[in-house]
Amino acid sequence: MILDKENMLSWKQAVTTTANSTNVIDLGPNHWANASGKDKEIPLFIDINEAFTAGGAATLNVKIQSSNAEAFGSGVKTHHSLDFALADLSAVGRLPQSLALPPDVLRYVRAVYTVGTGPMTAGQISVGVTASRQTNY
Repeated sequence: MILDKENMLSWKQAVTTTANSTNVIDLGPNHWANASGKDKEIPLFIDINEAFTAGGAATLNVKIQSSNAEAFGSGVKTHHSLDFALADLSAVGRLPQSLALPPDVLRYVRAVYTVGTGPMTAGQISVGVTASRQTNY
């Protein structure tokens, strides 16, 4: 799997309470202008870099959002919303979800991490765009 620092929403980001990804990806003003075609999706991955722990039965919701406003003040579109139980986050490694940025993605992209019944006491996550999905793990 090929990774690029400029295409990472989070890189080993500690998430113990609700937070936005540390980075926002700018796809550019003409991000679909014959670059990859409107019929193609851009693959995403989620890695757990440090096992999540909590004092109780905490949960984590991961949303992938886009907007034409860099500050996400208006026109926010949610493309994915995934719920994870603490048990799903207790092992280091890639989560098996097959995610992608859809053709209707807007210019700026971010992840939003919402901790439910938390807080978490530890846990790190990486989320980003990749050239293609690694399937041999």
